[in-house]
Amino acid sequence: MYGLLGSEENVENLHLPEGNHDYGYPKRVGAYEFLARHLEMDLTRLKGGEGAVDESFVRILP
Repeated sequence: MYGLLGSEENVENLHLPEGNHDYGYPKRVGAYEFLARHLEMDLTRLKGGEGAVDESFVRILP
């Protein structure tokens, strides 16, 4: 489909062979990076000293 529209460079794949069928941390990080890249957002405020996305501020409601 992307090839038909002349946008092959916009296709991305995140391969997580050890991943479960969930929305776990590795998948969320992939989504954060994809959205930041395509929406021109800056992730530096979300990344800790080692460059990993820090979700410690997130509170999951019951």
